[in-house]
Amino acid sequence: MKVPNSTGPSLTIDRGQMRERLAALIKQIETVPEMREQFLLDPAGTLSEEVTGASAGRHQLSEVNRLMFAILANDELVKWIADFEPRRKHAAREAFVASFAKKVAELGDATVLGAILSNAAVGNGFPGVGPVAYQCVSNETTGKKSCTCTPVAKASLGREYGIDPATLRSLSEALVDRAKELARTGQLEQLNAII
Repeated sequence: MKVPNSTGPSLTIDRGQMRERLAALIKQIETVPEMREQFLLDPAGTLSEEVTGASAGRHQLSEVNRLMFAILANDELVKWIADFEPRRKHAAREAFVASFAKKVAELGDATVLGAILSNAAVGNGFPGVGPVAYQCVSNETTGKKSCTCTPVAKASLGREYGIDPATLRSLSEALVDRAKELARTGQLEQLNAII
């Protein structure tokens, strides 16, 4: 996988390295309370620093966080992503992009719409367009499309690297709780705020 790097050419990280780095980060989160707190406050920045090695500006990372939290705060959209099943497997990405856009428009959630546009404005693109964004919301590794926050999507990582499923469940629940709090307090709608 090629990862953008603003200080030079793209970095190439293979899928195995990404999985190993992600597993190492989750193990740190299990044992180091400060790392867990850092991840919950800034998941995009933590993943960028600890897993992908991608170089992105603070504003770009903040917009990724805003979009993720806006989606997690919308129960109906999270359920839709978890249930998404493309009709044609070989065209899953294209089907997701079209269906996701229709669902977001149907829901009319101004916070999600604002986060999508703000992401595009800082150069992050639109969710689902591009392999990294698509993989973030539609996990194909289990043979069934599923939301990345579901235990099914995380099971293989846990088995392979000895990560306690309770840790993954706890992290998912904490991220959703933080998303709901940011939405409740109106912080997700403040597009000039760093999240």
